[in-house]
Amino acid sequence: MDFWGENRIMKILAIDDNQDNLTSLRAVVMDQLPGVIILTAITGAQGIAMARSEDPDVILLDIVMPDMDGYAVCQKLKEDNNLHMIPVLFLTALRTDRDSRVKALEVGAEGFLSKPFDEIELTAQILAMVKIKAAALAQRHAKDRLADLVNERTMALQQSHHSMLNLLEDLQTENKARELGVQALRASEARLRHAQLLARMGTYEIDVVAALWVSSPMLDEIVGIDSSDAHTMDAWTALIHPAWREKITMDYANHVRTKNNHFDQEYQIVRRNDGAECWVHSIAELEFNAQNQPVRIIGTIQDVTARKQAEDAIGRQMDELRRWQTATLGREGRIGELKREVNALAARFGQPLPYATPEELERHAIR
Repeated sequence: MDFWGENRIMKILAIDDNQDNLTSLRAVVMDQLPGVIILTAITGAQGIAMARSEDPDVILLDIVMPDMDGYAVCQKLKEDNNLHMIPVLFLTALRTDRDSRVKALEVGAEGFLSKPFDEIELTAQILAMVKIKAAALAQRHAKDRLADLVNERTMALQQSHHSMLNLLEDLQTENKARELGVQALRASEARLRHAQLLARMGTYEIDVVAALWVSSPMLDEIVGIDSSDAHTMDAWTALIHPAWREKITMDYANHVRTKNNHFDQEYQIVRRNDGAECWVHSIAELEFNAQNQPVRIIGTIQDVTARKQAEDAIGRQMDELRRWQTATLGREGRIGELKREVNALAARFGQPLPYATPEELERHAIR
């Protein structure tokens, strides 16, 4: 039975101090889900040890047991970093009052089923538990992948940002020690969030097949969305300014057609929450499967609105100075003074000097 998208047999661990109960449970499960592997344990300690060695897909747990009850067993499982993602389904003959169910939830159980149970309901609960574990594993994989991508992109931020460079150096050092513990990882993630805040840069990953995307909190802030908003491809496309939407769509089609997996674009977006128009710089990688079909886009988006506004302001000032210079061409002295002012303004903003200096004219005359 292929529950994980690969050839892997479902594995179920049943913990109950009554061997007859285990025998009956095995028969029911095997009848409803032929081909599964049924593991059994008659004590809580034995069940915990078997969970560590076998990594089952779901644990069926009795509450009333002599060495430690099911609540204690479940709590120990959920406190173990290597076991906490295994779903626990309580099977008990206790009366199904509110307090029993609340206590089951408090210790971390994912489900609660009273004996005698309906075989179809048991099967449905088991399959639901298996899906819960598969989703948790997929979420952890996506989070790890996104964290790795963010670290790589952060390393490539502009070197001129001195404070950001110091943060990146700290991140490099901390990343080498990630395996030392969770504390080092959390410190690294905090510094990364600070670096993204300074650079106004966020990250995203698009699942092309599912037409869904995930984003970092900084990217959500840049584009003006909430983490609870729909993250569909229609929502993503709606963020692109109408004046740029067709070009971006055509660029993507050309990348797919030519198998060019690198994007580096500047375009405008419309923030969802307030309708403000902003400029962003996007760098992304397009991934293809073995059949050369696009499956994933991973990238960064940086808010460059302030830079664009500064460039526009410089352009307007230069245009104004040129118009002023044209209007006063009849006055040679003023023209020379105006040229010097234009050169000084261009030098201030790092632009090439539009007019030759007196020294350059003198050197040209000598030659």
